[in-house]
Amino acid sequence: MFKSEKNLGLRFICILFIISLISWSISWGIKKIIQNSNKGYYLITTGMTGVDDVVRIAVSKHDPQECSKIRISRFDFMGPDAESLKLTCLFETARVLKDPTICDGIQDADNRNSCRSDIPK
Repeated sequence: MFKSEKNLGLRFICILFIISLISWSISWGIKKIIQNSNKGYYLITTGMTGVDDVVRIAVSKHDPQECSKIRISRFDFMGPDAESLKLTCLFETARVLKDPTICDGIQDADNRNSCRSDIPK
């Protein structure tokens, strides 16, 4: 019984360490987005983390061109590519602003139609 309690405590400590590492990574990514926005681009460091922040900026400025400023970290091998992140940003910006003209800037016809269909009426 004592041995299993010890393993449980060790597991708990490992889980806390992993959670703190993930939260640190996310907060570091958000700080980098804010810092790099002054340089003219938004650096997304971990997967989709940060796209919501760029959408908020694009919506507040009423400028979907903010989405085109998304860049990805050289070290993010597992996450989506920059074009996917830019598309997601455009879709969300068009949806929040309820502006189908934002979708006109999307080259691919299927994505453009999907963007338009996602906008609430």
